[in-house]
Amino acid sequence: MPHDICATCASQHAETALPPEHCDICEDERQYVGRDGQRWTTLGELRAAHHVELRPEGPGPTGVAKAAVARSVHRYLRAIAG
Repeated sequence: MPHDICATCASQHAETALPPEHCDICEDERQYVGRDGQRWTTLGELRAAHHVELRPEGPGPTGVAKAAVARSVHRYLRAIAG
């Protein structure tokens, strides 16, 4: 049985035979849910269709681009000497 992941907010839910009826986070009136309503995915489906890309963004920061799951994300990492 897979751990279902909300396609809107990317919250992972408990392992069940069927996807949950709703996502607790997306039930909040402030949360956006698409026109198609609540959708679910699994970690296996995400691994097959998405990737994370690390790339240099000049001296210092490294860019992290994540394919669209929930919201498309682009972040920067900076190594800290320690």
